[in-house]
Amino acid sequence: MGHWSNLYIGEKNVVSFKYSYGGEWWRILSLIFNKNDFTHGTVTIDSKRKRFVGYRVSVEAAKKRLDSYHLSQKEIDTTLSILLGVKKWHIKYGVLPDAMFDERYGDASTRIYSINSNIEEKMQVIDIGNYLELRELRRYLDETNNKRNVILDVSDVLSMLSPTEIKNDLNEWNQRLEHDVVLDRKYLETARVYFTRCEYDMVYVYLIIALEQELYQFCSRKTKSLKLQHLLNNVNLERFFSDLRFMHRVQFINILSSKEIINQDLQSNLDIVYNMRNNVVHNYSKRYNRLNVNKAIETIEKCIKILRRH
Repeated sequence: MGHWSNLYIGEKNVVSFKYSYGGEWWRILSLIFNKNDFTHGTVTIDSKRKRFVGYRVSVEAAKKRLDSYHLSQKEIDTTLSILLGVKKWHIKYGVLPDAMFDERYGDASTRIYSINSNIEEKMQVIDIGNYLELRELRRYLDETNNKRNVILDVSDVLSMLSPTEIKNDLNEWNQRLEHDVVLDRKYLETARVYFTRCEYDMVYVYLIIALEQELYQFCSRKTKSLKLQHLLNNVNLERFFSDLRFMHRVQFINILSSKEIINQDLQSNLDIVYNMRNNVVHNYSKRYNRLNVNKAIETIEKCIKILRRH
């Protein structure tokens, strides 16, 4: 059940997906189609002509649009090889649908299967976004004559939406992406998400961002309070605070509070978390202990609760 959209490249039905505004394929295809591509006509699929309503652009134009976003197949493979920590040729021959192995590579298919399994294991714990889908899409485009068309057929959706509503959906989505995108990211919660993915390096990065955000908010609240009490005259406390190093900001919080709200033990634990974050950012740290990562989350959460309480 549901309303399906079909993506055709040349005469091949590349993918069918349920229509969903802002969904995964909507985001991917917004890189290829724009508001001026909405049309209707006929398309030949499996030697049969069928009518369509949706978006149409030439294969050549679609490739140029992806190229403008640095999404050539070579650039995609380079990014994937870095993200997954494998050789580039492993990406080239290992990231393929299973049905293609024997047909394309004959006796070499066993080795290809092994490479594919290794890559699949890595993708279980490493977030690669929509790169895999984009790679398959780009591969189909590169294998198709430039004069052929790429068509997104949404005719099945017309029982749910009018052509104008469908067109407006993609227009609105494209406008959102072409202008300022507002991300109200919850940093501590984002760190927890990365923990569930075992991406511990990103956990440390987001934990420090989360705490820095709370430190600045605490300083802002205290500054307003002190000004109301006429205890600050011509002193830009927030500017002074921003110039301090991270651990000095933590210590300065105690001065602003006139008492030690973040004690020495907590400061020691924070120092460990901050050093790990620096190792991630500056030294490309690769070794992590899950128990230590969990303790880091607990440390930051405890500090945030203290800051919000005061």
